[in-house]
Amino acid sequence: MILSTHAIVGGAIASLFPSHPALVAVAGFASHFAIDAIPHWDYPLLSISTGQGADNRGLKVDRDLLFDLMLIGFDALAGLALAIWLFATPATTGVITLGACAAILPDPLQFAQSLFPA
Repeated sequence: MILSTHAIVGGAIASLFPSHPALVAVAGFASHFAIDAIPHWDYPLLSISTGQGADNRGLKVDRDLLFDLMLIGFDALAGLALAIWLFATPATTGVITLGACAAILPDPLQFAQSLFPA
């Protein structure tokens, strides 16, 4: 699933119980796995391996990597901005941001695990 989708779902979940930030963080994080279970598409990355058995330890800094990082960053920031725009009030902006970021978090964690496997 693209990161903006995860962020919007996390923001929507956060809007349901904005006075419970710990619950928002856990529910946002869990929502990532729930919506990843739905068949979907991902945009192709030129330099980063994804999925089962991804090994990114040999990443080299080149044009493809920079393009991928810009694409991923834009995707995440667009989702965060949309979640805030759709669901936040001045009093709930922080918790909506928390829900959106928690929903995105499993993907960077998976990437970090591919860089530093146990």
